[in-house]
Amino acid sequence: MGEATAGWAMPSNAHKYHYFTDAAGRRSLCRQWRFFGVLDSHDLSHDDNCKDCERRRALQRATEA
Repeated sequence: MGEATAGWAMPSNAHKYHYFTDAAGRRSLCRQWRFFGVLDSHDLSHDDNCKDCERRRALQRATEA
């Protein structure tokens, strides 16, 4: 099993989880964080997720479909 190339993670000083992709250079969808650790590939809405990242992820899913 390989490491996820996109997913949710909480950077050290963040208070919320942010969504990161390799395509964005491991920058969060809200463009406020960079992260190079292990990503969680779940795609569930959660109160601890960044709302801007969730909104942008929903737009990504809509264009992928």
